[in-house]
Amino acid sequence: MGLKTNYKIMFFTFIISMFMAMSLNNFVSSGVFLPALFLYFISNLAVFLEKAYTYNFIASRYEKIISYICCCVCIMVSCLYLSHALQLIEIAFFKERDRYRILLQSVPDTFFPFGSIDITFVIFFCIWFIPVASCLLFVIPLLSSHGYTRKNICTIIVQNFRLVLLNFIISLIMGLFGIICCRVKAKHMLSTLGYPQYAKYFWLMFATTLIISFGILIIKKKPK
Repeated sequence: MGLKTNYKIMFFTFIISMFMAMSLNNFVSSGVFLPALFLYFISNLAVFLEKAYTYNFIASRYEKIISYICCCVCIMVSCLYLSHALQLIEIAFFKERDRYRILLQSVPDTFFPFGSIDITFVIFFCIWFIPVASCLLFVIPLLSSHGYTRKNICTIIVQNFRLVLLNFIISLIMGLFGIICCRVKAKHMLSTLGYPQYAKYFWLMFATTLIISFGILIIKKKPK
């Protein structure tokens, strides 16, 4: 009963982190986005510190490594924001072709100035790393409780390589289908604002199909 409750809580944590990450895609100004970004990472720092401490006692190696990596990511972005708040560096927003870019640059009139560095990808990679890690912390113990190990999962992949490759190809096709859906949707929308988000549709369809197909594969091919 305790294990089921723990799985439910971990899954609920994953869902919450997904919604928190998605909420950071929308902002009114940098004055709103940056404090929200700081609260997102400082709250997750507390969560993953507690997880890392707990995993030290139950000797969960992979979960412990993931938790410590998340702590490092949260500390890095939190320190970046604090450096901005203390005016040691400047985090600026630049609009290019209706898309915002996050730039890291030196504050004016400093002894050691440096040019602007585009950190948009780094910031959003860190944002989405948190829900991915939360998903792994849910999936790893769930698989372990059903008798799966790294060894037999690798065995399933090696012995069913053609099926794995087929699943990957089907996932790519579904990703392309997502692009087509995005194109059709953009073509028939009355609004002309913004640009079609082809990449988002592709990765959403691709990742969803790949995860589902791989999950079905390891369930059906589980060693006796």
